Amino acid sequence: MAKQAKVLTQKEFVKLLKAVSLTRYPLRNKTMVYFSYFAGARACEIANIRVCDVVGADGAVRNVVTLSSGQTKGHTAGRLFINKQLQKQLSDYLKAKPILTQQPGSPLFFTQKGAGFAPQTVEVAPVS
Repeated sequence: MAKQAKVLTQKEFVKLLKAVSLTRYPLRNKTMVYFSYFAGARACEIANIRVCDVVGADGAVRNVVTLSSGQTKGHTAGRLFINKQLQKQLSDYLKAKPILTQQPGSPLFFTQKGAGFAPQTVEVAPVS
């Protein structure tokens, strides 16, 4: 039988956001958590999202992110639906990192060393 992913309660989500706000890169980390919580993105999908996946030609954040087979688990193309909260968070993140919109093919999220994340390094810390 397949193992079902744990879904955070609202209380756990708020606790996670408080913990994320204390990290060295709170805006980036909060945006990554929002992708997981609101869009249901897996760690490998978050690591592989590019700027051009979330920003349209007009510069606005898209409502739907289309992922190629190379960006997903199982190598099957898929879509992530972006709700208003995630759209606002993405907009805030991109405003804080204007250089990203000038590099549409680059990863959306970078490590402190300036490289894109590997899927294995994107993980959620346990909420106690």
